[in-house]
Amino acid sequence: QQQQQQQRYMSDDTSTGSGFSFAGPRSLNEILRIELMKDKTTNEVKDLWLTYHESRDNVHGVILPKDAASTILNRASGGSSSNTGGNKNKCGFFISPIFRDSGFFMLVSQFMEPNHFVFAYLEDYRLDPARAQPLLSVTIFDELVDSHDITLVRCDVVNRGVSDHEAYRVLQSHLDAYYRMKEEFELVQTFNLAPNLFDVDDYISRKSIKWREEDEGVVENASSTAAASSSPHVMDGGSTKNVDDGAPRP
Repeated sequence: QQQQQQQRYMSDDTSTGSGFSFAGPRSLNEILRIELMKDKTTNEVKDLWLTYHESRDNVHGVILPKDAASTILNRASGGSSSNTGGNKNKCGFFISPIFRDSGFFMLVSQFMEPNHFVFAYLEDYRLDPARAQPLLSVTIFDELVDSHDITLVRCDVVNRGVSDHEAYRVLQSHLDAYYRMKEEFELVQTFNLAPNLFDVDDYISRKSIKWREEDEGVVENASSTAAASSSPHVMDGGSTKNVDDGAPRP
């Protein structure tokens, strides 16, 4: 019954492109039938969005407060998409390291009007930006900001060079940088507006520490869950998820 409900409200036209110019849904209506959301409460839309993405591979759905869309898009575009002469405050690029046992590799993200971030290998982008193949994309949807007071975010993994879990971590780090954490956006500004002052070694070092701490936290949570499930004295209180800040980790 839940699957039938999803099919009714979700467009499911989510094919992705192969070029760097586009990799992901162009509009929210390709995923969600917006005209059917008019009679839905905010909580119903949230639940539909998260449940839909949790049941699928290679995509992640996140929900943010209503001001997130304008904040993220204005910061990336410089606040004026109509400025044909270019905006000096535009912060459309940033880097995201992915750490593995053997070391790390770097992704670069590029903002593409009106609401997409596309990620590729930094080395590929340096060689030829036009031919760099996308690994994942992040799309910010503001269509339900006025009607339901929410920003919907979608991450598409379009190349298996990055795992679902790694893509989710890159997504959350990107949202931290462009919305949640002021100090992180200051780094984005430095990277774009004063690149000679950007300390890439310090940035990688701090990201490595955070990545390791998150790994340790996952292990600790798994151990706690295993211990709780094996104890006859622990009642199952059910799982919770913060629909305002993002979907649970895959």
